[in-house]
Amino acid sequence: MATIAQQNFNLLSDQYTFTSDLLSSGSALTNLGSFNNNSNNGLTFETFWFSTRSNVLGPKEGTESGDNIGVNSFTGTNAPNVAADGTAVASGIEHNFEFNDGDGRLDLTFATLNLSNYTNRFLTFNYWIANTSYESDDSFQVTVSDGTNTQTVLNFGEPQLEANASADNGTANWKTFSLDLDSLIASGLGENITLTISVDTNAGDENIFVDNILFTGDTTGGGNGGNSPTFVEDFNTFTGGGFTATPSSGQLDSDVWIVTGFSDGTLNFGGTQTSGDFARGTSNGGVTTGGVYGFTVESENSILGIQPTGDDFTSGEIILKLQNGTNSNITEVDISYDIWYRNDQGRSNSLNFAYSYDGVNFIPVTSLDFTTPQAADSNGWQSETKSATLSGLTIAPDQLFYLKWIGNDVGGSGSRDEYGIDNVQVTQLTTPDITPPPPSEEITKIHTIQGTGLQSTLTGQIVTVEAIVIGDFQGSSGLSGFYLQEEDTDSDGNVLTSEALFIFDGSLPAVDVSVGDKVKVTGTVTEFNSSGTFLTELSNITNVTVVSTGNILPGEVIIDDLKAANSSDLGLENYEGMRVNFSETLTLTEYFQLGRFGEVVLSTDGRLQQPTNVTTPGASANALQAENDLRRIVLDDGSNRQNVDPILFGRNGEPLSSTNLLRGGDTVTNLTGVLDQRFGEYRVQTNTGVDFQAVNERPITPPDVGGSLKVANFNVLNYFTTIDDASNDARGADSSSEFQRQQDKLVTALLGIDADIFGLVELENNGDIAISNLVNVLNSETAPGTYDYIATGTIGTDAIKVGLIYKTSAVNPVGNYAILDSSVDPTFQDNLNRPVLAQTFQQIDTGEKVTVAVNHFKSKGTSGLTNTNDPNYDQGDGQGFWNATRTDAANALVNWLATDPTNSGDSDYLIIGDLNSYAMEDPITAIKNAGYTNLIEQFSGADAYSYVFDGQFGYLDHALSNSSLTSQVTGVAEWHINADEPNVFDYNEEFNPPSLYSVDPYRTSDHDPVIIGLNLGNFSYLNGTVGADILTGTNSNELITGLQGKDTITTGGGSDRIVYNSVTDGVDIIKDFMVGSDKFVLTELLDSVGYSGSNPISDGYIKFSSKGVHTILKLDADGNNGTGLSRDFIYVQNVSVAALNNLDNFVI
Repeated sequence: MATIAQQNFNLLSDQYTFTSDLLSSGSALTNLGSFNNNSNNGLTFETFWFSTRSNVLGPKEGTESGDNIGVNSFTGTNAPNVAADGTAVASGIEHNFEFNDGDGRLDLTFATLNLSNYTNRFLTFNYWIANTSYESDDSFQVTVSDGTNTQTVLNFGEPQLEANASADNGTANWKTFSLDLDSLIASGLGENITLTISVDTNAGDENIFVDNILFTGDTTGGGNGGNSPTFVEDFNTFTGGGFTATPSSGQLDSDVWIVTGFSDGTLNFGGTQTSGDFARGTSNGGVTTGGVYGFTVESENSILGIQPTGDDFTSGEIILKLQNGTNSNITEVDISYDIWYRNDQGRSNSLNFAYSYDGVNFIPVTSLDFTTPQAADSNGWQSETKSATLSGLTIAPDQLFYLKWIGNDVGGSGSRDEYGIDNVQVTQLTTPDITPPPPSEEITKIHTIQGTGLQSTLTGQIVTVEAIVIGDFQGSSGLSGFYLQEEDTDSDGNVLTSEALFIFDGSLPAVDVSVGDKVKVTGTVTEFNSSGTFLTELSNITNVTVVSTGNILPGEVIIDDLKAANSSDLGLENYEGMRVNFSETLTLTEYFQLGRFGEVVLSTDGRLQQPTNVTTPGASANALQAENDLRRIVLDDGSNRQNVDPILFGRNGEPLSSTNLLRGGDTVTNLTGVLDQRFGEYRVQTNTGVDFQAVNERPITPPDVGGSLKVANFNVLNYFTTIDDASNDARGADSSSEFQRQQDKLVTALLGIDADIFGLVELENNGDIAISNLVNVLNSETAPGTYDYIATGTIGTDAIKVGLIYKTSAVNPVGNYAILDSSVDPTFQDNLNRPVLAQTFQQIDTGEKVTVAVNHFKSKGTSGLTNTNDPNYDQGDGQGFWNATRTDAANALVNWLATDPTNSGDSDYLIIGDLNSYAMEDPITAIKNAGYTNLIEQFSGADAYSYVFDGQFGYLDHALSNSSLTSQVTGVAEWHINADEPNVFDYNEEFNPPSLYSVDPYRTSDHDPVIIGLNLGNFSYLNGTVGADILTGTNSNELITGLQGKDTITTGGGSDRIVYNSVTDGVDIIKDFMVGSDKFVLTELLDSVGYSGSNPISDGYIKFSSKGVHTILKLDADGNNGTGLSRDFIYVQNVSVAALNNLDNFVI
């Protein structure tokens, strides 16, 4: 295998600077000119910026120091350096290319390569996606183009970016992308290839790195296509499996590599040694048995390693055999490689280098000599790079050439150091030419290709198949191929072998096929690897012939129990590529990717529940998770396109629309399609509609929770008045029109809930700007002063905060709000959790109080945490990362509330908010252990949910009451307007079909609101009429409103409230008012006469006179400062003036 061209960004010597402010869309960045290094097969590049967002100036704005865009230095061999400012790029250290906050799209475009004189052509590169917050419009895309046709070969949106993200913390988190270029070229792409790597992000701290761009191929002998052929071996697939001329996975080719010097035998070129000293397997080092290992020296980086124990490898040799694959003599060869060594022993070994024309007589190259230190250290694996130019050579065309590394014992005592070689690169030479046999015209049955294992045993062989087209997904708008299945009469009858196969014929297929065609195809057996799953296919197609049309399709495989089928040793592998029918009813359980990728997740036996929502963390939750994994299957629309309009899957086999919905919980029976395997999961591919049946209709109105006071908990998903225009780190709407759409939906939802108190989560933490703006809009839609908010200003340091809105006619805030943060309790980490906001409210009608505490605990993602010993690391019990932090916050919360932080003097407490913990997790258990009741659990049971993640339903949004309040709760329920809705119905404009947006409450957020009904004081209601009524209460607590007319009221037992709303409500007789228990509620009455003070008795609005043992309560509408006279208002029997003349008898 030769290197056609490469770019590892290392041979650079300049310092990068930042691009200027003023760039027009399509401009080249100005800081990269010196980085176009063209030595050593260097692949030159340029970087261009395109305006895809509101920023029209370029990736640097104003006075900011700039974003790291371009070649970037990093420490060691694995860890990017995400410095805030530019750093010098020095020769001799590791470099990569960094995309950082481009405020638009950045295209890293490499020079065009001529690949016409190569075969077995591949592109590989490394990438690292830093663990930051990605938005729905961020992307990481790789394309190859021949100038006319462009193929997208990697396309990550927000879900893939988040799924592949890893911490920037010094551990090896590089991932490798590999592309079979021959397959693309066979499908119609030209051989003059241009590679472009594109990253589109805003200014929100997104970091993506790429490195080690490498084009490889075998020379055809017709020149070098303008690039020097090179041998490259990084040993990353070597697992110490030995040596053979027909290597399997984990082995090395003995036609190319041999090792000598071990007691278990000899190894000659073309020979086989796959056990004993020659195949010791993998290790991280520190072994005591001599032999050849695949040592892992860094995460995912393996070397050809030697453990020289005893007489082994004393001396010993590693020999590489190469060949001149050009048509001319070679006079000069560049050689480079890494030596890795583990210097933990007090004895040194050498590893010197030599070359030979005949494999017998070797010429040493002393400049490449290497010896491990004799004095041991504890530094673990260390490396040293060696390189040299071998000049004055004469290597004729097709002549062999040998390179040798000689190991020996040098000095010291005791055991010897482990060591080995890696990243061997030799210019001008290739591996020996082994001509493959010509393809056979004999028909190979598909079940023979598929076999009974997870992968084909015929990988790499050229075969010809003939079968029926059962799925036509050709072209770039489909899957770039089609499925063939053997006719029923050609089946082998073995249930362990699949009878179908994917034919990858590229984006521009030479032959158009249709379902029902019998087709003969010749191609190479390949295992298409995507996210760790392997799809057996034919690629490098050389012939497609339609033999006949209109054939009867092979029969479907009937799968009547998905869970059972997935539970077998092969899973669904034995049905891969075949027509399948799922005869059982499947339930829609995930739809996050419906709009972007046209795919949903279905499950058997109903929806999937989040394990820790219904069972204890640990073994029980893990068992349920394992069961969930067996119950799911992906339904895909048979297309590689994104953001298609219309969206294929709606109800009744029709596309999705604003009137033909699709909601979580909807079902389908007898689902039919082609069973595919890609992107980590089995999936059913179909390009026709699916007969989804409506099971879960949209709830038009919120659930009735009863009570006289309604509280709602609502995560509003980043309500930001600051527009995310790429010049800031705002998390909400990307434009003013998006913001209007977001706000219209949110206001509609809030007015629909009609709560008296709203606890809101994910408000912009910009003082009170966001929350006041929301209240102003609510008041403009209702009436001035209908709603107000608790003005807290900025809370904490996070971009978002919690907040409280209340209805002024229902409650009044009492006293000051209180904040729980780290200054109050150090165990509450406000750099991770958002600070808690608590406020006591007094219900106007009853005078009763309740304290509401709104929370937003730390999320479950890694947030860069990589220390496995940290108690916040994912413990594998189903609770995710940061569970310890959330549990500490829960304990701090209940301890804080026990101190009455708002000085309410009242015992009723309600905890609400997004606790980022499911119902059975430790934080909720901690709160319950402090005497609180999980109200959702009490009123809705185990099936409750407000959120869906990864296709599993549960609730992170909580309502918990203390023992004093629990008996006063009348109901709790979620209003399912969000969690069941595909996100294509939300406010975003970038990709959502415009016809799907409506000003309604549906998909306002990703969390459902939780609504709580309270009957503070547990009052029942007793109401009069406009006439003279006789109202008699019971021994229960009652709220008595006589209205107009001269009423006679007997309160009965209990703690009663007698309500007066207007000056026309008297004059009543109260027969049994109990001082210290009953109260007069005069709030609305005093408001109606314009009183705004705090003591209407001392201010002269309420006066008293005695009449024997009775008291007459008088009302003076203008108080002490007016000229009006007071009038008799209430006649209170058997209560003295002294007893009644006390504010405790009144709710003001």
